Amino acid sequence: MTSNLGAEFINRIDEIVIFHTLSCENILKIVDLRIKEVQERIAERKMALDLDDAAKQYLVLIGYSPTYGTWPLNRAIQSELLNPLSVMILSEHIREGETIHVRFDGPHNCLMIIPNHEATVDSMDIDYDPEYIEVEEMD
Repeated sequence: MTSNLGAEFINRIDEIVIFHTLSCENILKIVDLRIKEVQERIAERKMALDLDDAAKQYLVLIGYSPTYGTWPLNRAIQSELLNPLSVMILSEHIREGETIHVRFDGPHNCLMIIPNHEATVDSMDIDYDPEYIEVEEMD
């Protein structure tokens, strides 16, 4: 007795969808979309984001994975841009109504957020209750 399970399964498939691996150009477009989302979020504080091409290319390089799609990109934007930006805002290096300048720091191989002011609040002294902090992660 032979099994027709494979043929039966194939007969139940309605459509075949082929997924192509994302290219670096695709990832750059996604970086632009994610940066636009960040700009919309900070617009509430009348802030603007100035990210140079080298900084975008850095995010593309560390966020590109043909195997995992955009997951590494989202993680890279969170860890390389959003987390340091939050600290800069909380320590008042960047204040409401200002432009946030983000550049690629080649010698250190990382993004650099250029402070607009000396810190008025030490980031180590920021007192907060983790239960009351709402974290919004990017999809």
